[in-house]
Amino acid sequence: MLLSFSSEFRPAGLLLLALTLAACGGSSSDHDQDLGEGGGEGGVPDGTTLLIDTDNAAAVLVHARLALEILPRLQRNANLLIAQGLNGTPTCDNPDGVFQLTEDDQGAPAVAVFEDCVDPLYPSRSFDGRIVFDFTDPNRPYSEFSSYRNRISSSSSFSQEWSLSGGFSIRPEDAGNAFGNAVIADANVISNYSLITDAGTRIVGYRFQDFEVLFDSTINVLEQPLPTLAGEGRLFLLNDHAEGWVQVSTPHTLTAPLPGNGFCYGNGELVINGAEDTRVQLDYSGSDLMISLNGVTVISGDCEALLEQLLAQAGLAI
Repeated sequence: MLLSFSSEFRPAGLLLLALTLAACGGSSSDHDQDLGEGGGEGGVPDGTTLLIDTDNAAAVLVHARLALEILPRLQRNANLLIAQGLNGTPTCDNPDGVFQLTEDDQGAPAVAVFEDCVDPLYPSRSFDGRIVFDFTDPNRPYSEFSSYRNRISSSSSFSQEWSLSGGFSIRPEDAGNAFGNAVIADANVISNYSLITDAGTRIVGYRFQDFEVLFDSTINVLEQPLPTLAGEGRLFLLNDHAEGWVQVSTPHTLTAPLPGNGFCYGNGELVINGAEDTRVQLDYSGSDLMISLNGVTVISGDCEALLEQLLAQAGLAI
């Protein structure tokens, strides 16, 4: 069996984690160095392709699923603050915060610099780092993130950070459609997630290589799940339960997110392939999910009821 479940659940803590994982952004950590070094081609780590088995399948599945949301969330969060700057409105809620925005001759953003800038729309969120924009191709603008982080402080004893280093292009899914579904394309970036509590800090790392993410770019509420989500490409996982390269795909786009839940969807399919033809697959159907390992169903049932144990086996339970 892939999973073994206890009868003890903590719905309040679980809901908080699921929502905040789906909603926010960043921090720098030692994993930046771990993921960024190595003699692989193009600076990609030399880590081997991960063999997926019963011991790590849950961690691979959860981390790959959460990885789909990292780039859309960070790109959206940065854009909200930059849009305020372009409109000439105050952009930091704290007097010691710094936000500097340089525009090109056409009035488009060229460089954005953040230093402990608290978001005036969501004061629990702050930004650090630098983003350089390239609008050479207006239909495929490019963003390069350097030492960028987005921190969410839910309370004095609970906060989260996402970091991002590297760049990607973004384009409408359909030519001429500036809104609705968009695609983050050709992503080659390093990202880390840090969960900070009174018990200490847990850090997990991701590296995206030639990755694309399809998402609904019209989302405008912090906690709201992305109505449309899909992705494909190579992903390097670095956490206590799974380390190595996997190939991610969504043969069927994730749609119809369940109300009040940042992880579960009503429809969609996520497939992660590892070494030696190993494979773990997640299928959403209504309120249920089904997980199969190498083509054999190992668990099925209500997604929300099973989620806490999945997060625990991925090292993300609180």
